[in-house]
Order: sequence, then structure tokens, then C-alpha cells
Amino acid sequence: MHTTTGIPHQALRGQPLSQFSVAERLSWAKHRRTKRKEDKAYSLLGIFSVFLPLIYEEGDHAFTRPEQEIEKTHTENTKFDRPLSQLPATPQAAFNSLENQHGPECLSNTRVDILQDITSWADGSDARCIYWLDGMAGTGKSTVARTAARIYYDRGNLGGSFFFSRGGGDVGLAEKLFTTLASQLAAKNPSAKRHIQENQDIALCSLRDQWNQLILSPLSKAIGKAPATIVLVIDALDECDANKTFESC
Repeated sequence: MHTTTGIPHQALRGQPLSQFSVAERLSWAKHRRTKRKEDKAYSLLGIFSVFLPLIYEEGDHAFTRPEQEIEKTHTENTKFDRPLSQLPATPQAAFNSLENQHGPECLSNTRVDILQDITSWADGSDARCIYWLDGMAGTGKSTVARTAARIYYDRGNLGGSFFFSRGGGDVGLAEKLFTTLASQLAAKNPSAKRHIQENQDIALCSLRDQWNQLILSPLSKAIGKAPATIVLVIDALDECDANKTFESC
């Protein structure tokens, strides 16, 4: 499909289309062949998450309405991007960051029971919103967490991840947790992105307020527009600089 359409492999494998520029996405339809002129223009609607009624009498003018709506949507998204870009995020804390690329995941057919338990919890109707994985040091909790993150990342249901590391600089700071998760969530979920707090001073607020305004409220407002299951993976919470602080969140 990449050879035929010119669409990048990353997009075909599930990377959010919003992470590609407008010009690049427009180019995907440039060489598309359709029986009707309008269909070539209307193929852009899904690529840009734009909704317009189809009018098959537009002919050569079929691109006018989609392009206008795309420009309008892009302008609106740019406004949201400005405050989001000011969130103090720590990208290296993500499970699949460059810094974590050598972090181990469970080998095939290992830790089957615990991983099944996690996916049953996340995919089922369990009302409990937190799955707490505990155990002695060195028993592979981080490996399981990384594997769970990979499972839901590949499915498109991972909202974000943060792997703490004591003494690792920003990856050990509790104050970077929710702002980082919010940045990841916004990049992957346009519906939640629109509702993420625009207050530029949110990073100065309590962790409770950050959780409510950056994560909980946006996801609640995006119900019906976002994936039914959104998983956030946090690892080594005991290694952050203020782990007791989360007891009040």
C-alpha cells in the first residue's frame, strides 16, 4: 500500500495522522485515481478527520470545500498546540523512547497469566480504574509494565506512559508525570486534545489539579469520540522524588 499510495509506513501502522503536516497529507491524494472527480477530493475527509456532506455535482470545484474546512481545522488545532507546547514534558520517560529502547519486554509465552489478567481488566467491564502491580524488587514488574504498554500501543489504545527512574533527572520528578502524560495523550487523541487544560500555569498547580484538568476531565469529555479503552502505564512510582504525594491524588 505504501508503494501504491505514497502514504508513509508509520501512518499505515497506526501513527496518528495529526502528526503529519497538512502538505504531506494532501500529497497522499495527489496521484489517486478515481472514477469521479469528487471522490478524489472526498478522500481527504477521512485523512483530516473532516466531516462534510458529499455533493456530486461539484466537479472540478470539489476540492474547494474540503480545503477550506481543512484550513479551518488546522488553524483551530494550531491554537491548541501553542499552550500544549509549553507543558513541561519529559519525552524520555515514555516506554518506547530512544532512551528506553533497550528496556526488556516479556519473551513470547512468558508471564502469560499476569498479562492476561491485565488485558482482561483493561478490556473488560471492571469498574476499578487502576490495576496495581506490586511485588519484590527484581521480579520483573517493569518488564511486565513495558509489555503491557507495547500491547496497547500496538492496538492504538495507549494514552501515555511514564517510566520513573530514581536519580535519572526529569524521569525521576513527580511534577513531570501528568504534564508528560497529557502531552502524549494530546498527540495521540485529537478528541481529548481539545479538552486538555489550556491554562499555561497548570504546571504550577497541585498534582491533584493537574490530574483532573490534564487527564481526567479531557478524557471524560471525549467519551464517545475517543477509543473505548485508553490505558496509561506508570512504572516504578516508588522511584519518583515524591511518591507519597500521589496518595492524595
